[in-house]
Amino acid sequence: MVPEPLRLESVLVVFIDLAVGPLSTVGSIPQAELRANAGYLAEVCVLLDLPVLIARAPLPGAASSLLPEIERKLPRATQVQHTSNDSWEEPSFVEAVRTSGRRQLVFAGIATDVGVALTALSALRAGYQVALLTDVSGTVSDRVEQAALMRLNQAGVVLTTWSSLAGEIQRDYTKSAGPQVIQIIRSALKLTGAI
Repeated sequence: MVPEPLRLESVLVVFIDLAVGPLSTVGSIPQAELRANAGYLAEVCVLLDLPVLIARAPLPGAASSLLPEIERKLPRATQVQHTSNDSWEEPSFVEAVRTSGRRQLVFAGIATDVGVALTALSALRAGYQVALLTDVSGTVSDRVEQAALMRLNQAGVVLTTWSSLAGEIQRDYTKSAGPQVIQIIRSALKLTGAI
């Protein structure tokens, strides 16, 4: 079955452990690129008024600090703490998802193969439509990431990117926030040297 298109009124963006400590373990995507992509995604969330749920592990000291690219842009996002590798096992996480009223969950985070994958699979089993932003997620190595992405995709998780999410939700760049969405995407392309 082909998943429904992602819609502005249906999407909840879920960040899992996009924090300073977990970032230091990432080798599947350049850490600076992951940080930049997280920042662009946060900008899109603010611009389109997308609700955001942030799950954070209780790590010691500065290791638990959210990436500044997220914290600065999303100070009002709902935050929950998780101690299980599967945030779905935390009642406060599940309650935050249910309270949002959203049925399309879009995940991003660290580690793709553990905290992100386990939570995304649980959400899928609970009847939610689930997507993963592959360019705002990472883990220890390419090989580990590929295994996780295959597992997720075979289970029914849609693999996409932050700019694809923005385009799918905005749908028409000539309407409402379309020109601003294009500007965020252009900023990202300039950073990578694509334009």
